[in-house]
Amino acid sequence: TTKDNSASSYIEKLSPLGLNKTIKGGMYRFQGDRDSVNNYICFGTNDKATCTGDKYKYMYRIIGIVKDATSGKSDDTLSGQIGALKIIKDYTIDGEHDFHSWPVKDPTPNIFFSQSLLKKQLNGEDTSKIYLDSSKYNYGTSWTNKMISKKWYDGADVCGNTGDTLDLYNIEHGISANCNGDKLKPSTESYKVALLVKSDFSWAYEAATSSERKKTWINGIKTGAMASCEWTMSRYKSGTIYYVDSVCGDLSWVGSQFRSEQYARPVFYLDKSTIIKSGTGSESDPFIIQV
Repeated sequence: TTKDNSASSYIEKLSPLGLNKTIKGGMYRFQGDRDSVNNYICFGTNDKATCTGDKYKYMYRIIGIVKDATSGKSDDTLSGQIGALKIIKDYTIDGEHDFHSWPVKDPTPNIFFSQSLLKKQLNGEDTSKIYLDSSKYNYGTSWTNKMISKKWYDGADVCGNTGDTLDLYNIEHGISANCNGDKLKPSTESYKVALLVKSDFSWAYEAATSSERKKTWINGIKTGAMASCEWTMSRYKSGTIYYVDSVCGDLSWVGSQFRSEQYARPVFYLDKSTIIKSGTGSESDPFIIQV
């Protein structure tokens, strides 16, 4: 037999704190309180001391492991990537960023993130604010080549409370109709870096035992101000005007106009061939990727 050295196999065998091995939205997900989830992973360096010494640049958290990419059940744009890791930066990137120029009236379902200014900034297409290729985040091609280029869904148009995270996920991924009867489609172009969606956040909180929602592990808005907010890719509608949901440090949700200035944390997938060479997933002993 062939030994499986993949990152997914490493993590699943280790069963770190917080990993739920029940498929939710196509993934095994890390769930629970902030201090009891061992999902820290270094990206951009394979040296633990370098990573823990500069958490702002190198420290990420694992949202989940892709286990199902079946159309109608999960994100079918990940076909062929069973075992890929979905990760989010633990700290926000420099400064605040506008999502787009203005609110949009009656847009087509999938124009939100794929055509936004922030998308260009995150993926290095806007030279004024580049994430992947800036001097601060120049991880190099040996790292950026591990990131999956895919077509992303742009989040849900949510009217009111869906009441269930799976319902929200299905709306966000075009599996079921949203409140206006529209179904989302993936973006028409492929890109590597996106943002959090509401269902990822909700599932991370699902198993939290604390009565304080601010202890949810995915609440990593580390900007020094609890009132600070960060962009998601989930849309929000008021009348005929569409906005984008942002989540704030106290975990309140805000429907923000595209021209608003908010913080951002990159989200992306690591290719299924990625190998983890060491680590237990704790903040002091994060998972280290082999390069």
